Amino acid sequence: MATYNRFSRQRAGLLRICLAATALVWPANSTSAARVDAREGNIYYIGANGHARQITMAGTDSDPSLSPDGRQVVFVRKTSSPAGFAEPTDLHPMQTEIRIADVAGTGGSHLVFGRPVVLHNAEYATFSEPRLAPGNRYVYFLIHYSVVEFGLVRLNLASGKASMISGALDWYVVDAGRYSGDLVVQKRKTYPEGSNALYWLISPNGKKLGYVGESRKEVEEFLSNPKRRAKASP
Repeated sequence: MATYNRFSRQRAGLLRICLAATALVWPANSTSAARVDAREGNIYYIGANGHARQITMAGTDSDPSLSPDGRQVVFVRKTSSPAGFAEPTDLHPMQTEIRIADVAGTGGSHLVFGRPVVLHNAEYATFSEPRLAPGNRYVYFLIHYSVVEFGLVRLNLASGKASMISGALDWYVVDAGRYSGDLVVQKRKTYPEGSNALYWLISPNGKKLGYVGESRKEVEEFLSNPKRRAKASP
């Protein structure tokens, strides 16, 4: 079991490195010159002038992301509380939290989700890569749903309800245009003779809206044209 756990954690780590660069809000908004960063477990806001402002001081924060309007930052905080159950990539995970703070750095951060995600009698406490959708109604984040694929979870900020809407190898939140608020997700599908991983446009509820492509280049072309329509099928 220990060998399997090490192997699982390594694969999850590689997936997370990949997703850290690709789980984007697209296209870039008017505040794209500003950014957020995690340094030694604390969140910093770096303005367009290059000045860094410390937002949190917990020492256990990671995965920050700016909201599309540039006013808030959403991030993950690791707690010291054991989850009390095993995950596919970790036998002894710690509970994590999704938090939001204003980039002004006043008022501290507030907890928006801090309990396990429950799916089919299984629980998941390790969250990563949170993103705020346009309008700040939803937060999307990842759970370690399996060894080979993450689960994409939608958190309704008004109700506090979290639901997994899709498996995800790669994903984007659409920030503007015809499909603003929808998502582009790379979904893995297995067949008797093999598998593929294609990009699909899905709604916030996870409903498949159309086909986007099989490469990241096709996804970028699709997202860069706000009038472009998704295809019905590959």
